[in-house]
Amino acid sequence: MISKNIVEQFEQMGTTEVHIVQNETVSTMEQVFTKYPNKYFRQSDFVQKLHKSNPFVNHCLHKLLDSKQIERFGTKRLYLYKKVQK
Repeated sequence: MISKNIVEQFEQMGTTEVHIVQNETVSTMEQVFTKYPNKYFRQSDFVQKLHKSNPFVNHCLHKLLDSKQIERFGTKRLYLYKKVQK
């Protein structure tokens, strides 16, 4: 049985507010792709310039890919991302 004392220790932990940074980052990436529609970008370009982790940037890029705003070129060794030309 879990001690009531252990459960009560969580009272001061956690948060009631969630700040969504991902949407801000995705929005910034959308702006970059819109401003430079003819340029190809690497995932590492966004990691370095936005000071975000590689997995986080990867998730944001996949969000843009899923919404068909950008397209991906390359191989498993190197992917390049570019705004979808309409």
